[in-house]
Amino acid sequence: MATIRKRQGKGGTSYQAIVRHKSLNGKTLVKTFSKKALAVKWAAAKEAALASSQFVNLAEAKQVTFCAIADFYLQKVTPTKASSTAKEERYIIERVKRYAAGCTIDKCDQDYWREFGLYRKEVDAVSSDTLLKDLQKIHAVFVAAKELMKAPIAESPIAAAKKQLNLLNQLNESGLQRDRRISSDERNQIELYKPKRFTPIREGALFAIETGMRRGEISRMTWSNVDWQNAIYKVETQKTDKTRKRVSKGRDVPLSDEALSILRTIKALRDSGKVNFGEYVWPWRCPHSFTTAFSRMCKRLGIDGLVLHVCRHEFGSTETDRGVDSRKVAAAMGHTDLRSMSRYSHPDMILYHSQEKEQRVQTSYAEPLVAFTVTVNGMNVCCSNI
Repeated sequence: MATIRKRQGKGGTSYQAIVRHKSLNGKTLVKTFSKKALAVKWAAAKEAALASSQFVNLAEAKQVTFCAIADFYLQKVTPTKASSTAKEERYIIERVKRYAAGCTIDKCDQDYWREFGLYRKEVDAVSSDTLLKDLQKIHAVFVAAKELMKAPIAESPIAAAKKQLNLLNQLNESGLQRDRRISSDERNQIELYKPKRFTPIREGALFAIETGMRRGEISRMTWSNVDWQNAIYKVETQKTDKTRKRVSKGRDVPLSDEALSILRTIKALRDSGKVNFGEYVWPWRCPHSFTTAFSRMCKRLGIDGLVLHVCRHEFGSTETDRGVDSRKVAAAMGHTDLRSMSRYSHPDMILYHSQEKEQRVQTSYAEPLVAFTVTVNGMNVCCSNI
């Protein structure tokens, strides 16, 4: 509770409000008012602000910069993640560090990160998904600083900042589901693509469509994991291994005839000495390189709005159109939850309607012929159900 002291002076009666809190590190907040009601109101506001503060010790928070806790996160947490994830995370956090250079964590409250979000949207013109990814990384930095670094932080300010940005409609377009599919014309263009300098991006794109594998899984493919006899590729580790409660890791990916044909083509080029990627099937050691090569191919072919991840969506949608059981499709794609697989299923309603129509026609012709006789005006007439 705050202390209100009544004081008598030459100027008359005044009221001194004194606020003490553990976050002030032994110091006090003091202010004098002419009326007791004003002193009580000020003291209550200060106590509420200190109680809801994200910092355990405000004095210590003034000594710690955001760059310091960000560097701690990059040194201790980021190296434990997959190489592609770590590279992206490092890029995002370094960019945030440039924005918050020299800023201590006591100033990095929800209003500060709200302004950061507005800056990213208005000045950098980033998408809502990109901004949301930035905020998620910043939140991870604060959590790690609290739990591992023991920084004077009670809670991350990002949750409150996201609520403010949502009210300002800055995150309303985030999390939109992708429903893009690859048309037959676009697939034909990819199949006919011939770069001036050989690169197996055409084969890699078609392989991604045929298997639905993630870009990181394709870039890490090795010849030793290809089971030619059973038409299976053994993925040693996958994204969902950390969330699945299973002893075995990875999964078996079924290889279609087209996928096997593509691998045989790459193997023939390898055996002839035209290409040599060592133990790996493809030349892209980094998934981002695979994405860049795919985007370059689409740009040269004049295909708009097509990204590499759409190949994974196309696999899930194609298998659904073929009537394959959703559990088998989920297992092939590495999903532990059927709800995740449903995001990759975009049925072709024109194809579905044509199949239903054809099935109805076949059913009508399959009905057995039945002959019967009816009497019309005293005459027997022979009829059938056709």
